[in-house]
Amino acid sequence: MSLSEVERLALRLAAIVARVVDIAIMLLVAALLVLVTSQFVDRNYVTLWHDSPEEYVKIGLVWLCFLGFVRASATGETIRITFLHDMMPSGLQRIVDVLLDVLLLVVVIFLAWKCWVMIQTAQMQIILGTSLTLDVPVYGMFVGFVLLIPLISWRLLCAARGRPHMPAPHPSVEA
Repeated sequence: MSLSEVERLALRLAAIVARVVDIAIMLLVAALLVLVTSQFVDRNYVTLWHDSPEEYVKIGLVWLCFLGFVRASATGETIRITFLHDMMPSGLQRIVDVLLDVLLLVVVIFLAWKCWVMIQTAQMQIILGTSLTLDVPVYGMFVGFVLLIPLISWRLLCAARGRPHMPAPHPSVEA
């Protein structure tokens, strides 16, 4: 398999993962909307919940936050302060970008490992007012960090080959 075929395969796989993450984000937002609406109805009109819906909302927000960060990173839409970066020569910009990506990769791998350790402990701790354990929100963090690892690695590979990182297409743009 030639390198361009590998690149095409990697981009195709990235597009599939991006679509799955987009669908998960869409479902999470819809579920959170239903949860918050049902909580309003429960508190003001009819008793719907015997559990604590706000705990489910918190769990959904953790998952939404980390999946959203992965998707924003994949499309290059993360918030950055680029004042100093834009003043640097282009060669120095690339060096800083690579160094920051290496640092980010190390931090993300460390955080994914720590999340895995936390999952082992959190499996035995019940979230009050629910039938869930604390590992459920931690899995959201873990999934986010694990999805960031190949994304950052791809950016580093592109930088090593002297090619600009091509962000995954936004859902509103047809490929």
